[in-house]
Amino acid sequence: NKITVSDPEIAKKEDEIKAKYPPGQFEQILKQQGLTETDVHNILRQTVVIEKAVDPQIKVSDSDIQSYFDKNHALLDKPEQVRARHILVADLKTANDVEAKLKAGGDFAALAKQYSTDPSTKDKGGELGFFGKGQMVPSFQAAAFSAPVNSITAPVKSPFGYHIIQVEEKKPATKATLASSHDQIVAQLKQQQQSQQIPVFLQQLKSVAKIDVYDDTLKDAFPSPLPAAPAPASAASAPAPAASTDRKSVV
Repeated sequence: NKITVSDPEIAKKEDEIKAKYPPGQFEQILKQQGLTETDVHNILRQTVVIEKAVDPQIKVSDSDIQSYFDKNHALLDKPEQVRARHILVADLKTANDVEAKLKAGGDFAALAKQYSTDPSTKDKGGELGFFGKGQMVPSFQAAAFSAPVNSITAPVKSPFGYHIIQVEEKKPATKATLASSHDQIVAQLKQQQQSQQIPVFLQQLKSVAKIDVYDDTLKDAFPSPLPAAPAPASAASAPAPAASTDRKSVV
């Protein structure tokens, strides 16, 4: 189908998925599923290829966007947010030592790299980015939302250890407008249509592909003869490999 996917497209897709989780949770999920970063990139490459294949069938009109906004206005409002960085350590003594160094003028990024046990942020200066209420454990959230901007908190205990937090910026809650929500709504509506179109597209590929099953335990994955399917969409007019029916997902 002459569909190509660039490394920046894969990186963008991965960043979009990571943004849905609290810092560090995405990496924990990958570890639990036994997935490496290479596995993730391969899965995302397949995902983006399929999304591009069905894109010609995806149509989002101005009236669709307006209707979605009218029905979901409250969900599009942005809550109060905080941007913070932290240094996570295992014990209170180390936390007190790090706090003292910071208050004596120590470099936060350097101390994060030296002391922090959070693998997802330690080499980024402890940076967590923006987050809203409900995204962090209660003790961390309470400290971050109550601390003045640029101040260093006393050690905050959580199930992960002790955090020394610095709030870098705060954003007040805002009401959504059609203009401010436009791109978000388009992405949501496209995703909804993709979820309907992709299974149809994959079935069309299977209907025109020659599939040999060599493992008896997988013989039911591709029933023979395959059920009839509608004429292939334009994006599927050229032969393409059949997609696995047991593909891991990082979404």
